[in-house]
Formats: sequence, C-alpha cells, structure tokens
Amino acid sequence: QARAHLSLIRAGWAPLASNFSALVLPERTYQKRVSGAILSLDVHWALSSRPILARALPFEAIWLAARHYDHSPHWRMPAPIDALLIAAVHRIGHHRDQERFIWLYDLHLLWQAMPKSEQTETVNRATTRGLCAILFDGLKQSHMLFETALSADTCAQLSAAKNEPSAQLLQQDLSELRVDWRFASWRERIALVAQRLWADPEYLRQRFNAKSTPIVVLQLRRWLAIRTN
Repeated sequence: QARAHLSLIRAGWAPLASNFSALVLPERTYQKRVSGAILSLDVHWALSSRPILARALPFEAIWLAARHYDHSPHWRMPAPIDALLIAAVHRIGHHRDQERFIWLYDLHLLWQAMPKSEQTETVNRATTRGLCAILFDGLKQSHMLFETALSADTCAQLSAAKNEPSAQLLQQDLSELRVDWRFASWRERIALVAQRLWADPEYLRQRFNAKSTPIVVLQLRRWLAIRTN
C-alpha cells in the first residue's frame, strides 16, 4: 500500500481525501489530469470491503493465475474464472444497494465467453470458496436482462448452497456491519470498531471544509451526522 502510494505520487497522481482503512474501506482513489481530462484510478489492497469475501478471493491466488494483458510484460489481468468471481463479489460486497446494468453485462460477457469446461470449473471454484449464492444471484439477474445462457445443472448446483455465510449479504435487512461482525475474528472486530469510529483526519478536514478545527471536534461532528442519518 505505501509503495503503491509513493509510486503514484511520483507519477503525478493525486490522492483524494477518503475515509480509507484496512477493513472498512480498503481502497483509495487517485486522479491525474491528462490532455484536459481528469483520469481516476482506484487502488484496492483487498478485493472486498467485506472480510468474509476478501478471504474467499485472496490476492495471492489471483495473482498467480493472472495473465498478461495484450502481451505486455508490465500489465496483468485476472484469469477469466477469477474475473467472473470478482465481478459477482464486487456487485454485492460493495454495492448491494445498487444495480447497474454495466456490472451485470460484465457477468454476461464473461460467462458467455467461457467454454462449458470453464463454466463448470467456475461453479466448482465458487462452491469451494463459498460464493455460490452470490454468483447465482448475479447470473440470474444477468439472465433476466441479457438472456445469459444457464444450464439446469449450473442452476441446481449454485442454488443448492443456500446456507453459505456469504449468502447473508443478499439479505437487505441485514446490515453489512452485522455480517462483518458475525464472521470476523476478534482482532478484526476490534479493528472494525476502531476504524469506523476514527476517520482519516484529511478526509474530515475536506468533508467539513475545516482547516484549523481540532480533529476531535470534526470526529464529533461526523458521529453526530451518522446518528441523525
């Protein structure tokens, strides 16, 4: 994280103030002006803000299976199976209260491009990693919009895993914090509470447009805002 931050700064990218943290928001956005246009780049140091999903998709395994992009030795991209699982997890793990066609269309294109053997391996991988319900939810929505081809066997295998821990993220009445707390270790629970209570100082100064106000005061204003929302 620190090395990536310094490398981007040296390359002219400016970080946006954000309430980033290791568990609550493990990502940061950088921007750079190029030929009059502002480019944005999100840097993630975990593949999901939900610890249970981040553990299901460890970076090391995805990196080992990654492929070179456009034959370039400097760029790598996830293998198709990992790309599909990441797309399904991103939709629920980060934006379960939203629905965007582009995310479902990504699922449609990735699934349709796979040969039958790779689709079978994707279902097996989802079963092993406890992601069947999340993958099935995305593919069902994709099928409704884009007529994504789903075999009866695929539907039966994915729908059978109704008791996966991650399936609870599909329940809108359960808050993400409750799900995180339920499946986190005690060390992660302490970190979750600490990171939710204490926001990044620069983020607070930008949010409240306050350069000289003590950080403790800004933290109190933030807590009051959360309680009244």
